[in-house]
Amino acid sequence: GAAATDALANDRGIWILRRPLTAPDRLVELVTLRLDDLDGGTVQVVDLLAVAGSLGFALLETLTSSDAIEDAERRGLIEVVEDGRRSEARLTHPLYGEVLRQRLPKSRTRRLWRALAEVLAATGARRREDLLRLARWQLDTGMHGDPALLARAAKRARQMFDMDLAARLGRAAVEAGGGVDAGLVLAEAEFSSGHHEEANRVLTGLVPLCANDTELVAVTNAQAYNLGMLMGDPDRALQVIDEALKVVADAGARLLLEGRAATTR
Repeated sequence: GAAATDALANDRGIWILRRPLTAPDRLVELVTLRLDDLDGGTVQVVDLLAVAGSLGFALLETLTSSDAIEDAERRGLIEVVEDGRRSEARLTHPLYGEVLRQRLPKSRTRRLWRALAEVLAATGARRREDLLRLARWQLDTGMHGDPALLARAAKRARQMFDMDLAARLGRAAVEAGGGVDAGLVLAEAEFSSGHHEEANRVLTGLVPLCANDTELVAVTNAQAYNLGMLMGDPDRALQVIDEALKVVADAGARLLLEGRAATTR
């Protein structure tokens, strides 16, 4: 199927995947036949797992019902596995998720994401992976996200080297009023992705928002690093540092900037 749609192509003896794989039409038809006779509750179970990937059993039960989960499991559509002290539900085969995501209307997908985000937020999003999932679902549904949560999620995405997601979350945190902390996360995601000019633009815009020496030094340090080390413009970096030193009074903060200046010259 990938070869037939040119998603998979041979370039001088090397097979290259040009774009994400999608299930071929014939495979969609076969899987759809198996899913078409499900009742509404079971459909809700498999649809939720298709858009979420996997869910804690208790969370899935909150959104559906024990009978629907049992029916989906009995039909071989989902499996429930033990993950430490937690039971996790997921589709038995990735193809089910691929087919379901292709045929789900966008409006229904958004409703499912919203339901997932609301229930996960109510639980406190305690597991490590919950933070990114919650933030992503809130963005995808257009929900008004908490800037602090979005900023934390952006930091987590950056730690996982998903810079596109980190930038998206960081930008959302800034737009939600996250201030300097959110802006720094966004700028770091941008310059880590090679978007140095965009990172400098973000950092320049943060300077007037700094409320104290600590924030100004953090912004200046990041901007000088981006300009001097990544963009190869030490003169601009030193100029940024000099401007900050005119107003920074804290001795420790000044030492940090002077250290950055020493490594930039």
